[in-house]
Amino acid sequence: MLRSLALILVLWLSACGLLPDRTEDQQDWSANKFYSEAKDKLNDGNYSAAIKLYESLERAIRMAG
Repeated sequence: MLRSLALILVLWLSACGLLPDRTEDQQDWSANKFYSEAKDKLNDGNYSAAIKLYESLERAIRMAG
């Protein structure tokens, strides 16, 4: 039973890496848009989504400058 649970956990965590960090519609977002969306997610209590958006904001800033 414990091995099955461990296997499911490993598969689930590895699948998270397969998801894209940004969606197609986010490619044209400005830094202000990323910040605004991330702040909304944070205020809604959706911390994992907020973190991903803040990380995308960081990447967008690095790529622009």
